[in-house]
Amino acid sequence: MKGLLFLFLILVIVSHSLCARIITPTTDYGGSTFDVLKYGAIGDGNTDDSEAFVKAWQDVCTSQDNPTLIIPKDKTYFLQPLRFQGPCKSATVKVELGGTIIAPKNMEDWKWAQDNVLVWISFEHIYGLVVNGEGQINGQGAPWWKEYPNDESKRPSAFKFIKCERLTISNLTHYDSPKNHMGISSCKEVFISNLKMIAPEDSPNTDGIDIANSSNITIKDSTITTGDDCVAINTGSSFINITGVFCGPGHGISVGSLGKNGEYAEVEDVYVKNCTFTRTSNGARIKTWEDETFEIGKEMYRGQQYSQIYFARLRLMRTLLYSLVSQWKPNSPVCTVLGLEEGKECVVVGTLFKNMKLKPCILDEYSKERSVVPLVKPHNFVDKDDYLVLEDESGRVKLGGNIIVPSVYMRELYDWNDVAKRTEIVYDRALKCSNQNLLERLSRYLVCGVWAGKLFCLVMIVGYLFWQLLEIWQPADDIGNHEDEILENAQ
Repeated sequence: MKGLLFLFLILVIVSHSLCARIITPTTDYGGSTFDVLKYGAIGDGNTDDSEAFVKAWQDVCTSQDNPTLIIPKDKTYFLQPLRFQGPCKSATVKVELGGTIIAPKNMEDWKWAQDNVLVWISFEHIYGLVVNGEGQINGQGAPWWKEYPNDESKRPSAFKFIKCERLTISNLTHYDSPKNHMGISSCKEVFISNLKMIAPEDSPNTDGIDIANSSNITIKDSTITTGDDCVAINTGSSFINITGVFCGPGHGISVGSLGKNGEYAEVEDVYVKNCTFTRTSNGARIKTWEDETFEIGKEMYRGQQYSQIYFARLRLMRTLLYSLVSQWKPNSPVCTVLGLEEGKECVVVGTLFKNMKLKPCILDEYSKERSVVPLVKPHNFVDKDDYLVLEDESGRVKLGGNIIVPSVYMRELYDWNDVAKRTEIVYDRALKCSNQNLLERLSRYLVCGVWAGKLFCLVMIVGYLFWQLLEIWQPADDIGNHEDEILENAQ
């Protein structure tokens, strides 16, 4: 009996730990639906449908039955600036965008709230939010670009997510934001996939996705063609994974700018992989303000930089880089990261392995902004096919540190010494949903990965049935308490 109970506890801990580590997109919940048309929305593209959306959201946020806000397809909804605020009562809230939502076409028609926050649509303080659908979002940014071409502070962002946790965004198409198309601020566990963001190449400051003060962010399989950064990662952000993004035109994928006006700045654990850059002024880069203090990878620097930030397998940039390298160092061979030999001069189409003073990168001539060489020690996620970003200051490279292959690094992530830490994450999250019954809790675990969620639910069900069997065999009420006895002849 003790062996069975021990095995049961081990299975619960393992499945709990797996669920805590895996962030997966959520696609289907069922539950109650709230159609904006039933709340008075017209969807003709001219009538202001803002009030109908507000009323529908109030019912969505107070529902406890996994609610879905339905925005039907084949209609165009004209919306003033709106704030969809939580916290909501359900552990999962879904927004299904089938139609098109548009901002006011003329600047003078925008109606701002009293706080005058320059954001068109925001979602705030919502746990388990899923925004999905084949619909379109049009920010009508052209008048703003014309009126304030050099002052982005006076132009609104299109979409912003603030203090959301376990957020999923997928399959949407964004057009012509006045400023950045989407902002992720103070969020945790965000999964973004299959987005399209489109704006003219000459549209100012129209970043695709801006990330700030957020952690555990995944962006994958998306197309971003705008007038500025495809993805911009700002201070306070960590554990960012960008995979399979088609970027361009624009300014590439950027960390920063960091350290403006001497402000403290920190970004760590950024991984960019299998991204395609075309007609971009840069590939993946780190932007800092010269002679200012900033932090990357738990180290402070003034006027120099070092990081644990990886830009791997960036396609379509290689030809451009080789062309620029041949002009810059015509007599030096080009090496891959793992092809370097100590003491031999060469040009690395990749980042460097030592600290150095800030210096414009070789792509600076194509950029309107000051860019610097990212300095990365080759520690994790490096293999013989990796081409990183840009050049050595002196053309002479000395390797430092050890290269760890991905498989070894991933095994370290699942070291049993970290079980307690992962379990704390699980219980901290569970306490936030303490008012849910058993069925509501189990339904949430079902979406935690292909195996982890199902395994945990199966263990819980088997454990519950086993407990009931024990209760029939020996009811808890019949078990009496007996005081400890001391044997007279005990040694």
